[in-house]
Amino acid sequence: QVRFLQPSLAEESQITMQCIVDFNHSLPGRALACPLVVGKRIDGNGPVHGYTFQQPVRIWVPLSNNETGEPLALESSDMTVLHKADDSEDTPWTVLAPEAYSILGAGAGNQKSDRQQQHCVITVDHLCYFAVLKDVDLSLLSPHVAARAELDRKDRYTRREAAMESEKQARR
Repeated sequence: QVRFLQPSLAEESQITMQCIVDFNHSLPGRALACPLVVGKRIDGNGPVHGYTFQQPVRIWVPLSNNETGEPLALESSDMTVLHKADDSEDTPWTVLAPEAYSILGAGAGNQKSDRQQQHCVITVDHLCYFAVLKDVDLSLLSPHVAARAELDRKDRYTRREAAMESEKQARR
């Protein structure tokens, strides 16, 4: 079972709030692109966190503006995906490598009705929690946080460019 966490449930709201606190500290200038996602295996004893697949699977997460529900127009370079392997408060959220996710279904239309629903497609071998983050407009942030976020974005861009160049070299 893969689903969004429900903010109306106290336990699930707490998990969401802790994730936001964690990424606001370590990944400034980002916001949730959709509600947190939880994946559990359902067996005779109920839901089981932390299920490991025999081979990787793809999880399709619909992206939308949390306030309006309108489809977003995002690029993979504007995204970060986090994974939390289990329910423990001590288990950290880890950043997935950019190769582990992509954005599909971007519509080219200018009208809201022309836009297709975008999905973040995450390739995983282990279920539990996922957070899809989007970059936010730096002008909305305090100068200190905006400066940290800008440095982080430049570093992310440099790493992606190096990875693409390395991939090109490997193909030759």
